[in-house]
Amino acid sequence: MKPFSRFRLYHWLLVLLFATAFITGDDAGLLHVWLGYGLVAVLVWRLFAAILRLRGFASMLPSWRGWSGAAGSSWGRLLVCGMVLLMAGTLYTGVALVDNAAALSEGLSSVLPSARADDGVEATGSLLGLGDSEELHEVLANASLLLIGLHIGWLLVYRRQQVWAMLVGSRAVAASASADTTAAASRAMQLTVVAIEQETADTRSFRLAIPAALRTQLAFLPGQYLTVRVPLPGGAVWRCYSLSGLPGEDTLRITVRQLSNGAASSWLHRHLAVGDSLTALPPAGRFVPHSLDDDMLLLAAGCGITPLYSILQAMLQQGHGKVKLVYSCSQREQAIFRQALLQLQQAYPQRFCLHWHASAQQGRLDSAVLGQLAAGWLHAQAFICGPEAFMALVEQTLLQQGMASAQVHLERFAHVTGRQGAGQSSQLWVHDQGRTHAVTVAAGEVLLDAMQRSGLQPRHDCRAGLCGSCRCRVEKGQVLLRSNQVLTDEELAAGWTLACQAEACSDELEIRYEH
Repeated sequence: MKPFSRFRLYHWLLVLLFATAFITGDDAGLLHVWLGYGLVAVLVWRLFAAILRLRGFASMLPSWRGWSGAAGSSWGRLLVCGMVLLMAGTLYTGVALVDNAAALSEGLSSVLPSARADDGVEATGSLLGLGDSEELHEVLANASLLLIGLHIGWLLVYRRQQVWAMLVGSRAVAASASADTTAAASRAMQLTVVAIEQETADTRSFRLAIPAALRTQLAFLPGQYLTVRVPLPGGAVWRCYSLSGLPGEDTLRITVRQLSNGAASSWLHRHLAVGDSLTALPPAGRFVPHSLDDDMLLLAAGCGITPLYSILQAMLQQGHGKVKLVYSCSQREQAIFRQALLQLQQAYPQRFCLHWHASAQQGRLDSAVLGQLAAGWLHAQAFICGPEAFMALVEQTLLQQGMASAQVHLERFAHVTGRQGAGQSSQLWVHDQGRTHAVTVAAGEVLLDAMQRSGLQPRHDCRAGLCGSCRCRVEKGQVLLRSNQVLTDEELAAGWTLACQAEACSDELEIRYEH
């Protein structure tokens, strides 16, 4: 039911049906009655979904582990339970009111005759020990509306991202975040290191403070990464590192494994200290779940756990689906976030299944083992991160098992989208700030290099297809992207491209920068 999940559909039908039925009051006549019985059907279906534990519906009962602070999930569920109980009482008293009986006798006499409804008034009053069921009906209805208001307020304060997803769908959230990030990408920011956490012998997490003035620009979605400028002795380089924290925290956390041949990671491990500053671009990336209510199969190898750990935290604390994590590492004791993963497994035993695979003792994962681990999860969304060979094996296995390609998501930081040198020579026309410039592009040359060779200075930052600051729109001709970690499929279809990664594929090419 994309882009609306069953949970969103239930949630808003429940609120809208009840609010409409109550506000219309006596003047709505038969419409009021129809809406009331429509709400009965919604409530019955919700209880049916809860009993059968259908996927896509949030649990109704509070969890004893979910009372942590006012943002704990149990507070929201308590309000939902209260709404359901009060609405049930409202319906029980409302269906037997004289006004409803009169309306039903006119339009629905075959379903609920007037005389039978009148008997219901007395029966209701007698059963509840009250003489005026209409007054009780009004009290219960007002109490229900109060809880609805409290629940909406709780969502707006503590579940803003979830509310936005319920209204427009998570895909729209991701696209909106991508557009906002692209618009702000030309503004690099100075972020201060406030803590360094030693995860394993060769892996550290760096926590960066979020200035109050930059909170909007630094908002991120689970699975995204942060692009930072590393000041190496031979010249600064830009590198992207996955955000391993939970969206909404007071800091940004990037987790970096020191590689033997990695100059940037080695510099960060050896020289970056608490109190130092890093130049960073806004969070970016499309390795983001469409909905935290979907069931997910997460598969990680080595430091590929980093973006998946952010997705896992967000899903367990802010979503309602079930998740299975298959984590392949050399030795279980050397796994990144090992203790934190064990704690999550204890806190969410009904929703989180954790499977370790220690290659030093069990050998490398193969298709047979992966097929067994994926059994029963082919309906889920699969998110894969790790070495290229690992991701290729997992992707192939899942597709062979019958999982749809649209359900398989991979995180790659290597430049694999296009082939360098595949473009042709072209005549380029550049529209920028009201002026048009003619530029000759050589075969295999990216547009940014051609423009700079001709004396132009278009905006750019990372030159690696990571930040999106060099994006422009193709108005004529065709280009081939060497790499793209920023633009969405919708943006590509609309003609957007990255000047630092685009090669010309037509004799004439026309691009425009929009400010």
